[in-house]
Amino acid sequence: MFVEDPAGANGEKLERDLEREIVQRTWGRIRQLRVELRDARLVVRGYTSSYYAKQLALSAVREVYSSDPVDLDIQVISESPPCAARA
Repeated sequence: MFVEDPAGANGEKLERDLEREIVQRTWGRIRQLRVELRDARLVVRGYTSSYYAKQLALSAVREVYSSDPVDLDIQVISESPPCAARA
C-alpha cells in the first residue's frame, strides 16, 4: 500500500507560502528565517531585534496555517546572530 508523505510537495508549498507571508508581514525583519514542516509539526526559526516583529511573524503563521502544533523559535537579540547559526 502506498502512503503519500504529508510533508511532501504540499508541505514544501506550505513552507514557501508561510515564509513569503512572514517576510511580507514583518518587512523582512526576521533574519535567517527557516520554515519547516516535520512530522505534522510546523517549525519557524529565525532572529529579530524586536518582539513586535516576532508577534507579526506569529500572526502571519496563524493566518496561513491554522493547525496545531507550531514551534515558533524566533529569538529576539540586539546584535547579529551567532556565526554558528548561519551554517
